[in-house]
Amino acid sequence: MDNRTDVRKLGQGIVGMLRLFWGITLLLLLAGQAWGQAVWDGTTSEPGKDGNGSYLITTAEELAWVAEQVNSGKDNFSGKTIRLESDILLNMTEGWVNWDENTTGLNAWIPIGSFDLPFKGFFDGQRHVVKGIYISGDSKKEIGLFGAISGDGAAVWNVGVVESFISGGERVGGIVGYVFSFTRNSISGCYNSGKVMGNNEVGGIVGVNGYVVGNCYNEGEVIGNHKVGGIAGFNNGNKSVFNCYNTGKVTGGEPLGAVGGIVGENANDAVISNCYNIGQITGDGNVGAIAGIVVSGGSVHDCYYLDSSCGEAPVAGTFPKSLDAFKSGEVADKLYMGFGQALGEGGDPYPVLLFFLNTEEKASKEVYCVIFSYGENQSIVKYGNNGAKIDMEVSVIPDKEGYTKGWDTQLPYTIDMTGMEIKAEYTPIPYKIEILPATGGTFEVVTNGQAVADGDEIAFGSEVSLTAEPMVGNKLKAWIVTTFDGKEVTVTDDLFTMPAGGVTVTAEFVKISDEDPTGIESVEGLEMYAHNGVLFVRTPSRERVTVIALTGRLVWSGMQIGMREYTGLASGAYLVRVGERVFKVWIR
Repeated sequence: MDNRTDVRKLGQGIVGMLRLFWGITLLLLLAGQAWGQAVWDGTTSEPGKDGNGSYLITTAEELAWVAEQVNSGKDNFSGKTIRLESDILLNMTEGWVNWDENTTGLNAWIPIGSFDLPFKGFFDGQRHVVKGIYISGDSKKEIGLFGAISGDGAAVWNVGVVESFISGGERVGGIVGYVFSFTRNSISGCYNSGKVMGNNEVGGIVGVNGYVVGNCYNEGEVIGNHKVGGIAGFNNGNKSVFNCYNTGKVTGGEPLGAVGGIVGENANDAVISNCYNIGQITGDGNVGAIAGIVVSGGSVHDCYYLDSSCGEAPVAGTFPKSLDAFKSGEVADKLYMGFGQALGEGGDPYPVLLFFLNTEEKASKEVYCVIFSYGENQSIVKYGNNGAKIDMEVSVIPDKEGYTKGWDTQLPYTIDMTGMEIKAEYTPIPYKIEILPATGGTFEVVTNGQAVADGDEIAFGSEVSLTAEPMVGNKLKAWIVTTFDGKEVTVTDDLFTMPAGGVTVTAEFVKISDEDPTGIESVEGLEMYAHNGVLFVRTPSRERVTVIALTGRLVWSGMQIGMREYTGLASGAYLVRVGERVFKVWIR
């Protein structure tokens, strides 16, 4: 073979390898630039300031300068503000999930502040993230993006830690290792999705909380032995963790340890409120979906957890919920402030913090409940965002004889920035009434003050009154009211209640016989009847007879014995009292 050919092929191979090398290098550089920042070179650089004297951090080198100033004791930034103006890249993060204590070739981050030299300023991340943090060392204390913060006004706000490996010994947190108890602002609007490891007091956001942690969440894995929590390892001393949630896996290993989805150990009047956990929580000691252990006056309020997240018994103030309850908006609604959720297809799988959203996004994710009440203290609750249309089947309402069923609000109901209770209602069914003519007199059927005609309909349950008008020489013997299926309907004092199903109504009149000449009453010698506008009353002994019109007008009152005729009476109904007995008489 021609040696020149071999040389030419060798040259082509070298050129190809060089092209591949520079191609990979260019891709890595472009990846860093595309993310928004160059990778930290391990040096420091003093940042600039704005017109108010606030430090403006734009590079990893400038963030490292802040750490160097605090950790050397040159400046703890008390009374000063530091603002993060862009995302920060400390290491390239390809394969970061495989980082461990022995990974080499990475820039090691030194946390900002320590127990002896804490950060005392105000740090506002302005919703930016720090990416690629690498810290390793199982004997180190106060470990995180910040090691320790302390003092009035000391706070870390609005920053996320992503694709990072943070490992230490004690007081280890994704954002801050140790928040001193006399800090007056603390941690707000922060989140972690990196891996956090330690031995004691290990949390996804803070290792130890000495004041307030609010509106924060953790998605990263948290591993420790004692006092291990998704948000805080140790919440101590009349302090608060509120409006927080954890979705990351939390693992503890010490037999007497405390492992919780939100807080490992909650002690000395510390409070956990309005939080939820859906991450898997495991450990060998005291394990809880929200708190591993609550002691010395600590308390938990209004916290919810996925019922499959932890097999251990919950502490007071925590409530298990199904995955459906998280998806449906139920949990977001029960978390009375700070949480929302886009519901429906393509929505959020679980509640999100409204703190991180703009005004328009908040409005679209607010959750409202619509309660459908029915039966004896029964209800179904549905959830939706503003503008959602909520419907419910009528079939859930129990049947009730004689009534149609429905809802008191037209459905579907459109949510309009408020919740709603919709109640079941029953409407009486109108049934047909047949009025059969009677022999020996006529009668009138009335309901709700209105006369009823043959073939009309009367609502179930209505009171129906009957008034008889016997022909001369006749009297009413009985009312005959039966349902269409032949069942007798009870009539009391000329009244009956409309049953379910149609009814037939008629009256039975009988002739007045010689033995019963009054046509009205014949009791122990007392006789009474009306004829041609004249009232006839016969008393067997001397008794007081009182005649009163139904209008209340007194017609006559006096003592009587034997037969007496009362004339000049207008047509209508009268009450006639004879001694202690009272009768109703019609004059025509």
